[in-house]
Amino acid sequence: MTLGTGFDPELTGRENVYLNGAIIGYPQKFIDQNYSAIVRFAELEGFMEEKVRNYSSGMVSRLGFAIATIRDTPEILILDEVLSVGDMFFRQKSEARIREMIHGGSTVLLVSHSTSVIENNCTRAIWIEKGHLRASGTPKEVCRAYEKLKEM
Repeated sequence: MTLGTGFDPELTGRENVYLNGAIIGYPQKFIDQNYSAIVRFAELEGFMEEKVRNYSSGMVSRLGFAIATIRDTPEILILDEVLSVGDMFFRQKSEARIREMIHGGSTVLLVSHSTSVIENNCTRAIWIEKGHLRASGTPKEVCRAYEKLKEM
């Protein structure tokens, strides 16, 4: 699921936390208990009563990431280019949360064009280009093959 999928641009950030949380399968009580932590992690204090249509794409992604990762250990989490969103500090905070989930037993599928993100966060990597498997192996091996082709 793309971060922010199911967000309604005509609803406020607060309303979208509850809507998106319900889509993910969180009970309302869980969202009530974790609402403040979601907002703090997304760094959107002061913006939650604004309609999401007024948010930047980065704000939407940060809120979606905060909602999707608020659980201690989701079984599977698929993240597509999520670590390219936000400033350096938010990316570091997001990477730390992803590492916590990995070490907590979650399976994280991370899609990225950033070799440093892949090398720093993954235990296995595959390179798919135009629907074809180009390489599979350790992050270092796959990233080196990718970088080598980019240089050509």
